[in-house]
Amino acid sequence: MRRCSAIARLRLVAQVFNLRDRRLSVGSVPARPQRPADWKPARPQLGSLRYDRSLRSWSQISGLALALWLARANAAEPPSAHWRVYRAADGLAESLCTAITTSPRGMVWITHGEVGALSGLDGYTVQRVPTPPERIARVHQSRAGRLWAMYPDGALGLTGEEWTRYPLTRHLTPAEMNLLRAGRPPAIVPAEEDRLLIALPERLVLFRAVEDSLTVLRAARQTPLGRFQEIIPAASGGLWVAGDHGLGRVLGPLRRLGPEAEWRFHLPPPDLALGALSRPVEDDDGGVTCVVELAGGERRGLAHFNGTQWQVHTVPGENIRFAWRGPAAGTFWTVTLNRLYWFAGTNLIEVRLPLSLAQIRDVAVQRRGVFWLATREGAVRHAPAAWRRADTGAETPEPFHSLAEDSVGQLWGAADSGLWRRGEAEWSRVDWPSGFEPAWQTGDGLWPLGEAGLLVTAGGQAWRFDPSTRRFERVVHPEGRLVARVLRRLDDQTVGILTRPPPERSEQNPRFERFDGRSFSPWPEAPPAGGAEGEIFFLARARNGDWWLGTSVGPAWWREGRWQFFGPADGYTGDGALAWLEFEDGRVWCASLNRVLEFDGRRWTVVLPALDHVNALVRVSDGSVWVAANNGLFRFYRGTWLDVGVPEGLPASAVTCVHEDRQRRLWAGTTAGPVEYLPRADFDPPRTLSMEWQQEASATGEGSGTITIRARDRWQFTPDDRLVFAHRLDEGEWSAWSPEPVVRLRGLAQGRHRIEVRAMDRNWNVELNPPGFDFRVLVPWYRDRRVVLAGLLGLALALAAASVAVNRHLRLRRSYADVERLVEERTRELRRATDALAQSQKMTALGTLAAGIAHDFNNLLSIIKGSAQIIAAHPDDREKVLTRVSRILTMVDQAGDVVKALLGFGTATDRTVQPCDLNEIVTRTVRLLSDRFRREVEVRLALAPNLPRVLAAPDLVQQILLNLIFNGADAMDGRGVIEVATARLAELPRDLALAPRPAGGNVRVSVRDTGCGIAPDVLPRIFEPFFTTKAQSGRPGRGLGLYMVYQFAREMGHGLHVETAPGQGSTFSLILPGAEA
Repeated sequence: MRRCSAIARLRLVAQVFNLRDRRLSVGSVPARPQRPADWKPARPQLGSLRYDRSLRSWSQISGLALALWLARANAAEPPSAHWRVYRAADGLAESLCTAITTSPRGMVWITHGEVGALSGLDGYTVQRVPTPPERIARVHQSRAGRLWAMYPDGALGLTGEEWTRYPLTRHLTPAEMNLLRAGRPPAIVPAEEDRLLIALPERLVLFRAVEDSLTVLRAARQTPLGRFQEIIPAASGGLWVAGDHGLGRVLGPLRRLGPEAEWRFHLPPPDLALGALSRPVEDDDGGVTCVVELAGGERRGLAHFNGTQWQVHTVPGENIRFAWRGPAAGTFWTVTLNRLYWFAGTNLIEVRLPLSLAQIRDVAVQRRGVFWLATREGAVRHAPAAWRRADTGAETPEPFHSLAEDSVGQLWGAADSGLWRRGEAEWSRVDWPSGFEPAWQTGDGLWPLGEAGLLVTAGGQAWRFDPSTRRFERVVHPEGRLVARVLRRLDDQTVGILTRPPPERSEQNPRFERFDGRSFSPWPEAPPAGGAEGEIFFLARARNGDWWLGTSVGPAWWREGRWQFFGPADGYTGDGALAWLEFEDGRVWCASLNRVLEFDGRRWTVVLPALDHVNALVRVSDGSVWVAANNGLFRFYRGTWLDVGVPEGLPASAVTCVHEDRQRRLWAGTTAGPVEYLPRADFDPPRTLSMEWQQEASATGEGSGTITIRARDRWQFTPDDRLVFAHRLDEGEWSAWSPEPVVRLRGLAQGRHRIEVRAMDRNWNVELNPPGFDFRVLVPWYRDRRVVLAGLLGLALALAAASVAVNRHLRLRRSYADVERLVEERTRELRRATDALAQSQKMTALGTLAAGIAHDFNNLLSIIKGSAQIIAAHPDDREKVLTRVSRILTMVDQAGDVVKALLGFGTATDRTVQPCDLNEIVTRTVRLLSDRFRREVEVRLALAPNLPRVLAAPDLVQQILLNLIFNGADAMDGRGVIEVATARLAELPRDLALAPRPAGGNVRVSVRDTGCGIAPDVLPRIFEPFFTTKAQSGRPGRGLGLYMVYQFAREMGHGLHVETAPGQGSTFSLILPGAEA
């Protein structure tokens, strides 16, 4: 940041004023056009104006402000800030930022140039969202999380990864559409996920995207605001509307705003001649700051409305583009063309950005003093620092050695240049009196004396200061003794003091006395100072009545009428004892030059090592302990120590004192001035982003490794390398806080484990929902005790099982021959039974054939007999005799064929599978059927020519066919058609009852009847033995026919397939493998 030089100020004055006759004359400024005579505000709520009524023009007002600004000798500085710059290297889609907005969800949305993506920041990570094809300016996010923007034809809403267009051409007037298409989109505020408030120049409307409807909430002509400029949501609900002539407040929650909503109008006084109020920003107190056009419309300034009064400010020589109020009343931030200014009252300061060539494109303001700047080089975030350096106005910051409050709560600080007083907005100094030497030693500083003022001690001298008169008075002991050091406060108005005799009375002992600012008195309850070794720094009394003394030798305990000093033998390893405090449980802490130690009643232990000259040890109202040292500020809080230094906002690493005032605000004095701790500046906890497990090799067989943690404080208020972490393993106890982002784990058992980690920043914000991370520990099997034990146990069991197995094996070998013989015998019996069953089936079929064949033989014999009778009757007729003899021979041959077939069928079955002609087997089988059977049942043959030879046992195939033919005849009650067909198979049919063995090609023979078919519930059981449906019919069966068909087919490696439907007959197919395979 920089102050304007005196020459620059004079140049600015020359631009505005003409100095004549030692009077300030103001150049003429064009007056602002007056409102129409018939215009009347609707109950404007105007408060008292904060400017002199005698100054009627803005030029007079700005001239007075500028003159006061020039009169300032020591201007205040903007409060300490935390700056953070986001660029493409930090995850943004592009460093160039053209527009920026904040959302109710805490997100920040940035529009870039031509990269085709938006950047969304939540403080921890950066997310990217694709931009629509149309060019857009700002994007706004609703409370529900949906993004909205305006484009030349209407509104855009983001759903998932896609932008949805909501054209407004049928809702808006041509003039309003021209504004959209000219690149001047109206201001919008998302009310709900699908509702959008749009501020058009002539009306405020509510657009419902789902319904595609537009509702007018209020026309501009119905208000005293003139044309509407912009709208923003109000923090307490409702809407702020900025117009040409003032501000309007629409009451009610955003999601329920309608035409019936109540409006309140706040108009600036006419004398201010303000117009075109735009870019409104609401501050933490409910006030609104706007950019306004001044009289004549050639300059732009800022106007602030605090609810009752209006203030107007300008930057001399420049036009304001953005303006907003700071966290403190009366402070403002402004942006001109390329500059950022901060001013309080009449003090104007240009603030340097943490960028080299920053051109500010847009501004977004959040609460608690946070704002964002969109620049060509990145997005810049400004937030008040947690440690705010007080601006004393000194050209060079100087050390503050002590801080204290007087009787009215006014804060004072002791520095080399004088005694500083904290005022409402700045610090003021009272010079030290003549003769005072600021030779500060350990324990020197300020001590409150109630109504008597403040006691100042430095280098063996003591002075009393009266804050009401601002006068110093040297403290002189009535006996001429020297005030060596203040030991402690006894009450609000009295301190305990160590006095020493003057040099001419060196034989006297030092004394503990009381001092109330006006007189010295004995300190009767204090033990004698005689016997104390070294230089004395404090004298304190514990709750149990024990006295403690701090000296350059170490701490001492008053017991049994004498001082008991502690040293290394008692665990006290510190260098001297400079400060002391006691806890409720009786523990005592003592600060030495380089460490803080704790006494538990028996022994001392170190609680905070590695300090560089402890300057203060203070316990504050929240129970935490602060230690000020030359190497930083340390706090013991929530069971752990954390240090605060320059990375957290301290102006210097050396801290001289710590003080908590009556409002419980914490102050620290540093070598670069005083600082105030503002814990609410950073209230967001950090977040653990990732954890990574890395297992290490272990010679002991136990699992060991490291968990690497990556975390981030929101907005990086605390740098990543300054976060601290605690962890717990497998639901155990939480560890102490550690700044190391690596957790080293040892002695882990093999298997799954879970670790939870929580992060804390240097403002003591703790991660609320610590994430868990599951990992697995793997060790070599020979190093895993469980695996080794299990292996040994398994080996023992294996040996036992092996012995049992060997014994059983020997027994099995002895019985194996018996079992084998038994199996062979049972196999032979089974084969004989199967053969007998097959022969029985064969004879059954033969019996069935016999009845028909007997009838055929009777017909043959009748023909033979008739021919013989004709021959006997005509022995001389040679022709007749030869004819009849030929006929007799024919009948005899026919009878012989029948007898030969019967003899072949009745002999024992040959089960040898061999290549054979399937058509020949079918033809021979049909010949066995009698004429009588064929007269009752029509048997048709459909034999495919040129069939390949098949692998089959002819006798078994013949028996299968006969069984299927007879079954079909039974299904038709002896009347119907049976078709026997052969064919090649290109592929096997589905739902096979029996699959054939694999072959290169298959041939099928099928028997189809026209009978009653098979019911679906019966079909799965037709090949079961002794299952029959003929038990109640006139032709009872034994249920073995189809069973034998199944067994013969399986024995030959053939397949079976059944197709049937009730009332439509059945088709049984035998699938035979080709002999070529």
